[in-house]
Formats: sequence, structure tokens, C-alpha cells
Amino acid sequence: MPRRRVIISALVLTAGLVIGLGVYFGTRNKGSGSSDSSGGSPGGDTNVVGGSQPTPIPTPTPTPGPDLNNGSDHRAHAVPGGKDGYEVWDWDDQKTDLLVMLSGVDSHTHYSDPATGEIGKLVSYEWKDKATGKVLLTEVEGEVRLPVGDNVITLTVVDSTGDVHSDDTVVHVRPTLQPGAYCNSYALRGDAKVGAGPLTWGLSPVKAGTEPVGGAHVGSLDFSGGLPAGLAPPDDVDATAIHCVSTLTAGATGGVVSFSATGGGPIALFANGVASDVGDSAAVEVNLAPGAVTKMELLYSLTDDAAEKLVVKATGDASLTFDMAKLTPTLINATLTESQPAGGGQLTLNGAGLFDHDLKIMFGGVVSTITEHDPLGRVVQVQVPAGFSGPAPITAVVGGVKSNALPFKYTASAAAPVVFKGDVLKKTGGGKVTFKQPTCMALGPDGRLYVGRRVGIVSVFSVNSDLAVTATCESVALGNSREILGLAFNPAQKTPVLYVSSSILDWKKKKLPQTAWANGEVVTLVPTGGNYNGGKCLKKGKTIVSGLPVSAHDHGINDLVFLNDGNLLISVGGQTNAGIPAQKLGFVGPSPLSGAIVHAAITKPNFNGAIKYDQMQDESQARQVSGDVRVYAAGTRNSFGMVLHTNGHVYATDNGPSDGYGGRSLSCTQMSQAGQKDIDKLLDIVDGKFYGHPNRNRGRDSPIQCKHFPTTSGPSPGYTMPMTTFPTSTDGLVEWTLNLFPSLRGNLLASKFAPSNNGQVFRLQLTPDGKGVIGGTKHESFHHQSGVRIALHPSGVVTMPRVIVGDVLLMRPGFKPPAGVPFVSGVNPPRGGKGGGFPLTVYGWGLSTASAVSVGGKPCTALRNVQQDGRAVTCTTPAGTPGMVGVVVTTAQGTSASSGQEYRYMTV
Repeated sequence: MPRRRVIISALVLTAGLVIGLGVYFGTRNKGSGSSDSSGGSPGGDTNVVGGSQPTPIPTPTPTPGPDLNNGSDHRAHAVPGGKDGYEVWDWDDQKTDLLVMLSGVDSHTHYSDPATGEIGKLVSYEWKDKATGKVLLTEVEGEVRLPVGDNVITLTVVDSTGDVHSDDTVVHVRPTLQPGAYCNSYALRGDAKVGAGPLTWGLSPVKAGTEPVGGAHVGSLDFSGGLPAGLAPPDDVDATAIHCVSTLTAGATGGVVSFSATGGGPIALFANGVASDVGDSAAVEVNLAPGAVTKMELLYSLTDDAAEKLVVKATGDASLTFDMAKLTPTLINATLTESQPAGGGQLTLNGAGLFDHDLKIMFGGVVSTITEHDPLGRVVQVQVPAGFSGPAPITAVVGGVKSNALPFKYTASAAAPVVFKGDVLKKTGGGKVTFKQPTCMALGPDGRLYVGRRVGIVSVFSVNSDLAVTATCESVALGNSREILGLAFNPAQKTPVLYVSSSILDWKKKKLPQTAWANGEVVTLVPTGGNYNGGKCLKKGKTIVSGLPVSAHDHGINDLVFLNDGNLLISVGGQTNAGIPAQKLGFVGPSPLSGAIVHAAITKPNFNGAIKYDQMQDESQARQVSGDVRVYAAGTRNSFGMVLHTNGHVYATDNGPSDGYGGRSLSCTQMSQAGQKDIDKLLDIVDGKFYGHPNRNRGRDSPIQCKHFPTTSGPSPGYTMPMTTFPTSTDGLVEWTLNLFPSLRGNLLASKFAPSNNGQVFRLQLTPDGKGVIGGTKHESFHHQSGVRIALHPSGVVTMPRVIVGDVLLMRPGFKPPAGVPFVSGVNPPRGGKGGGFPLTVYGWGLSTASAVSVGGKPCTALRNVQQDGRAVTCTTPAGTPGMVGVVVTTAQGTSASSGQEYRYMTV
């Protein structure tokens, strides 16, 4: 049976995780090579880049500091659990010796030395009860026994350099009898109203005629501070009824107990058999004998923001409690409503009270395998069991109590299950491909995999149709301790030209002068003229952009995205934690282009990418005086992943701030040391918007940019809220654009940085307008391993470089193409110029007898490289109108189906 994993939802922060991505990498010694002295001209169409060659700002060769981590401020890093700790329920009322699984799998060391290839490892783990000093465990994870209460546990780790680090977590072992009440929310459809039909006293999620849409334990019935988490309805529910139930227990003296309730909608109270009328307010009074136990209930109609007006007050000698062991679990919705008889797909259930108390998920009468579980009891993922036909309603059983049912059926007409199998990039002989510290990757128009690395080198892998490596080469090193964090091919250039973002991170600790705060660059790499089997196959071409800001720690020049007009977006990391310079970040302040997505107008005639400032000694007061690069979207702290979606939106992940790395800027003159830490977020990047990371340099002209906005901030003029939030260090981002698994088309996949053979890939379904995420912060966990970046091969394989492990993780699709007809999975490149003439490789199955390919209904000419295994064919695109078009292949067996969205013509 697969091991059940715990979902780390966006509501649970990972404690101890650091300020951004680069801090995981450590810092490297002087580069092992230098740029090719012969230079070389770039291939492709020079008019797309303009005609000028910007002069880079010179940066002296760094001198590493005399420490054990080549400049990084720490090495061993203990990560014992979530910020809010572990939550365990004493379901059997044992009160002591409850088994609790502790896990430190996210612990790691930052030590690395690319000059020797050494990467640090953790060699020791020790878990202690902080109160008693007792050693509980000496493994990375395992079960321990703890009593009811809040147990502070310390994890201490030691790395291979001898560095030691400790951090605490709290294990909350809770008794099931809790103060307050348990509430469920129900959809109000049509003429339904509280106090009528099924929405009356004794209501429960399994009552016929009800539609439960939420549930949560509440410590009190005062919602003036906002609707409790878990009670908010799904987006498609406009109005809800809330029903709360509690045990009312009289005190030692007993006597009269009275309740009064006010709210913004119809409300009623019930206690000890006495019920109030339904009205704008409600009151009930009961007389209880000493120690008497009875039931208290509340019914409330919620419309708009009425929940925030609900207040229930009580007087008398009594208490309200609820036994969590007796709650009825609730199923709200599921990501699937049907399956093929073979089953096998992953299904996510959203609900309430789905705690791990003998939890079972049933399809009809068959128990499914649980693969992921949220400890808050709101999300469960299961594998759809096989062997059914017809209806098989889904129910949950918790502690022997059965939930309401969700409809589900097995039918041969259902979509193929979305299934992936983990793998790694291997050679054709089967050996794993390993290399030093990969950070980013791109699929070249030539079908090769290009992987950027911290050592300032791009590794190039030629692969066959199964993505097995047939040949390897690499670029000349950029040198001068430059680290590569972003790669992209310009889709407007017919001859492949690779754009590379690079930075000298931790530049102060490498003894560079203050002027090195603007050492970030974007350059091109072009072929050396040799083959791609061994040796140096790429060399530096042009410097496209220079003078970009880099933090004195680990935020540099990250992802690159080409817009459909041929211009370039560049993600530039922030130079502060949350707006205030700090010691761990070298006391470097924000500068004109830091903490932003910037726009390089590379299609402009005589484009000038050499950014210059009026002075270099004080970055916080500098102003940009030249360069055709501007702030496109401000307030991104460290956006590591960015993607241009087929819907036209640009989406980006963004890392939240960390404790100990600098305070929060509250205005252009005020700050606070509190509340530094926050989780990550997904942003809808729009020209001219501000996303919450402060920059007092730009705040001189735009004061809103002086203020830090946490992810919990509500709407505010001038501030653009995130679409959703993620656990810390969710970095990679890609759109599923392929014909495999049509239910995934248009979804985003986000990958979480993982220091070892673990991690998470999240699936995000967008709202029709592209401005929101369906399900809010409840993200389907798509895969239990991940890398710092994520990319999609048109064959359907998801690729992720793992910087610490030193390999490329693969997610291979378990997809069965239709028999007897050609099938197109995707194309490479997915975009090209409207004038046509671009090479296009079509991937799929059954293409070995391809006789014609059409793009947008026009012939794709010069048919060539028809693969004998039927997996690919190449042609040259015709001219077309800007927008999405279909790609169709004709073979001896027929014509492939098309989604009409396989290829995009750009506006250039």
C-alpha cells in the first residue's frame, strides 16, 4: 500500500525555511572558467534584439571569504515541522502516550563547493522534549509518544562540516472535548430558508435535502472578526445557512442561562428544548439543574458579509463544549465525478471533519487508497479504485461515523485518468544523469534539454523520444562567480538563441565593491560551431541587458519570459526582506529596479540594454538615467517562476519574507520588526500594478510602494492582492498546454523546492477570466517529489531540476493514446512569428507515416525528420494571423484530432 502523506496546505507554514531560493544553494568559489575571449556573434534575426551592443558594468573578480561555506551565512538548517506545529487528536481519550509522527525531511545543509563538487549532507538528527530534555528520536523521522497538551520539541541537526543548528516546533496533542461549538454551512438554493424544510433543528450533513458546503470547530459564536476558516462556501454558492451545535453543561449552581443573538440575516436559537422564532435577532432562556447537560443549537442565514455581524452572548452558570469524536464528517465536492472502469486516477475531496480517525474513503462499498491527507481535515486525496461499472457514490467514514455522499460513476466514456510516474533523467544505457547544482531549464527548438547551473554553465542534453540522453555537451562558463537562475529561447528568432540570466550572489561577502549591487545581466549563448556530443558547444554571444540589481545575499536575476510582441520580461529579486536593509542581507537597500518584474524593449530599434544610474554608491537613492528597461510590475519580492499563459496572462510565483532577515516597511518613514515571516503566493502580473513588496527607492515617487502588504492583507487602493498562496519555497511554474489529459489543459503546475527526494507539485485550476484560482488555497497535490523549477516537454513528460540532489526529476504520463489513428500531444516550439518560416516539431503517437501537417489550416511545408517510432515529425510553419491555432497531422491511418490551441502565432 502506498505510504500516506500529509498535505502541507497553504494554511500551514514550513518553519525555519529561509528567505529565498539562493540561500539553499550556498555560495560558490571563483568560477571554474571564463567567458570565451573570442566573443562570437549571435545567430538568428538581429532585428528582434535591435542593433546595439550594450556595454556591461564591469565587475571585478570576487574574492571568497575565509569561512566554511564560501560566503553563505549558515550551513546546517533544522526544519522540524510547520509554523503552527503538529496537530494530533486524542481520539481514544488516552490522555498520554499518544503516537505522533515527527518528520524533519525538509532539514538540509546549505554547504556546497562547486569548485570541488562537494555538497554538504546532514549526518545527525536529534529530537528532544524541550521541557524534560529527554531524547525522543535520533532519525530524520519516526513515531514518538507524547501526552495531551502543547509539547515543545527541539530538532538538532549536524551537517558534514560539523555545523550544528536547532529549531523548535510544537506538537499540539488535543483532547477531543473542546470549548465552543461545531458549525456546518449549507447552500441556500432557490426558495430555501432557515427554519423551514430540512434547515431546521437537528440539522446534520447527512440529512436528506441538504447540500453541506463547509464545516469548522469554533471557539466562540462571535464572528465579528470574520467568518471562521472552513465555513466559507465555494465560489458557486451565493447564499448559505450556518448551523452550529454545542453541548450546554450547567455549572455547580445551575439556574437560569440566557442567550441572545444578533446578526445581519435571519437567526434562531435552540436550547434545552426551547426554540426562538426566526428573526433579525433571537433570544432564549432556560433553567438548568446543577450539572445538567443538554443541547444548544444556532441557525443563521448568511448573505454577503452578514457572517461578520453574528454575535451570540450568554449569561449564567454554564459552559459550551463539543466532542470532536462525535462530529459527522462532511464532503463538499470532488475533482472528478466519473472514471473509466480501470480507475487509477487521483481524486481530491474537499470537506470538513475528515480527520485521520480510522478515516476511510469509500467508492460504493470499496475502500480506496488514501495518498494525501490534510491534518486540518479539509482535504483528502485518494486513488480511484478499479473494477466498477455504474454508480459508486463517494462517502467518508471517520471514527465509524459516515458522511454525506457525493455522486460518482464508472463509465467507459469517462476521460482517461490523470496519472504520472516518477523517474529521473537517464542515459540510453539506463544510468542516472547527475551534475552540479542545476537551477533552471528550457526545451530548445532543436529538441535538446538546456539546464542552467549555479556554476555559471549550461549543460545541453540531446535526447531520444523517451527522453533518454544520447549526447551531452556544455557551455563555456560565464566566469566571475556568476550563477545562472533563468533560461529562455526567444520564440521570435528562427535560429535558436538562448537567453541566460546571471548574477553574482553574496557579492559583499566575496569582497566586491559597493557598486556591485547592479551586477545582474541577461546574455545570449550561441553555438560554438562544434557538435553537441562532448566539449563546449555554446559560448557567450551578446550582453542584452546589464546593470540589473542583485541582493547582497541570495536574490538575483531569475526567470525570463518573452511576450507575444517579442519583448522580454525579467524577474528581478528584491534587495531586502520586507523593505528594510538588514545585516544578513548586507545592509543593502532597495534600488530603482529591484523587487520587480522589469520589461526590456528588445524589439525597439537601437535597443539599449546598458542600464545606468545617476550614482552607484548609495543604491537606495540612485535613479535610473538610461537603458530601455523599465519596471513592468512592482512589489515582487523574489519571483522565481514565471509563465506566459495561453490566455494571455503572465503568472508568477513569489517567495514570502523570513524572520531574522529584516523588518517590514510600514510607510516611507515607519517600520516594524514584527510579522516578518509570510508564505508564498501566485500573482497575476499586469503592467503597472504593485504586489506588496516594499521599495522605498521607488516610494519617493509612488508612496504605496513604501508599504509592505502581507498575504493576509485585504483590498487596498494601489495594491494588487495575490491570486492564491502556497507553502514556503513554491517556486517553479508551468502551464499544461498539451492534448494529453484534456482536463488539465490550461491548468498551472507549481513545484516546491525540495532539499532531498521529496517535495510537492501543486495543480491550480484557473477561473474562466484567468484572474482567480478555483478552490482558493486548497491546492491538489499532484506529485510527491519536485524540483526548484518545472518545465513541460511536448511528449507529456514534466521535467524538474533538483539543485541539491543534482539531477533532473521526471514525471512520466501514464497515457494511452487512441489506437489506430495519429495523435498529437504537443508541439515545439509552441510559439513563432506570424510571418512563418519557423521549424516546428510535432510530437505524439502514430506519426510514422505522416504525409502532411497543417498549422491553422495551412500546409506546414518541408516535411522532414519523420521518426520511425511515430513519436515526432518536423516541418516549416506557414504565415498566420496572431493567436492560437490548431496543428493537424495526416497519416496513412487518418487525421489527428486537434484542440485548436496547439500553436500560437505571435504579433511580430
